[in-house]
Amino acid sequence: MNRPDAAAWTRRIAAILDDMESVQTDFRSLHAIKRDAFRAADVARIAAAGETETGLVDRLKAVVVGREQLLADARRVGHRAVSLSKLAAELDVDRAIVGRIEKAARDSAKLQREAWAHWVTARRGAAVTGEILERIAHRGREAATYEQAGRDATAGQGGSFLDAAA
Repeated sequence: MNRPDAAAWTRRIAAILDDMESVQTDFRSLHAIKRDAFRAADVARIAAAGETETGLVDRLKAVVVGREQLLADARRVGHRAVSLSKLAAELDVDRAIVGRIEKAARDSAKLQREAWAHWVTARRGAAVTGEILERIAHRGREAATYEQAGRDATAGQGGSFLDAAA
């Protein structure tokens, strides 16, 4: 089998990194927009950011597919490529490429944490909105989930879905 040289693998790795860094930069910009939109409770900007995010996720998926194809090609010609960093180490590529791989991994972890924070913020916002709607529906009073303790034996025991005796 024809085994490409280290320079050819380095070019392919660099191309994947170029794509990944571009997507990460765009995600960082999007996260700044979303952060500001959440702080301002600007529903229109949050929705627009969601549409932008869908496109970025599609781009990220394409980068991942490209990365997986690169690693599969490397394994096909005898490399033990389970990750870009392992392939780079095996090929003894330029230290600058290794640094870019490490930075991309760190940036991915930061972006994941921020995306998680945005998800939590959105979920909490949805829960609060639900509570507000519930109060409006019950004319400002808290809705009674269970009957009064005197009329329903499960009221102080967690309800019918929990068996407090267990």
